Amino acid sequence: MCHFLPDELPKQQPDARAHPDRNHASTLERLIAVGWTFTQTKVYSANSSGQRTRYRLSRGGNRQANNALYRIVVLRMRHREPRTMAYFTGRRAEGLTDRDIIRCLKRHVANEIYAALLNPSTDAPVGHQLRIDRQHAGIPITVLAATLGVPYQRLRRLEIGTRADPELEHRATLALVQITPRLTA
Repeated sequence: MCHFLPDELPKQQPDARAHPDRNHASTLERLIAVGWTFTQTKVYSANSSGQRTRYRLSRGGNRQANNALYRIVVLRMRHREPRTMAYFTGRRAEGLTDRDIIRCLKRHVANEIYAALLNPSTDAPVGHQLRIDRQHAGIPITVLAATLGVPYQRLRRLEIGTRADPELEHRATLALVQITPRLTA
């Protein structure tokens, strides 16, 4: 599943589903104002012939959805999400500005959202079973978090499904197995 804020996807769905005739990613990108339009512009520079072909963003579309995409990209960059940072450094090496890279990343996020809209996940939240097992064993979340050496808020976000962390889920499951016999003895 793509890594974006869970409360952001519902903001995208009404517009995308309200237009069933628009059934491909580029149309969705234009709908949420991250699609490209082709323009000819004059660029005056010593290194240029004066005429340069550029692509610019469409000014139409849903500004709230565009703002949500921006926040998703900025959060990915702030939290140093590995794929985002690899893309960012690669594009920086190509000479793009931060603003241009963010624009490109917004298009990638829009494509992820489009894929999630076409193939919605029917899986239960990642940590749902962990929460059931922990509550069944009668172990407080603070005890499990202290055993794992993580803040309880991080474990809580895993349990309610707003954070995907398979490594933490695996460690928590193993810790539950180890803690439960001590509590029953």
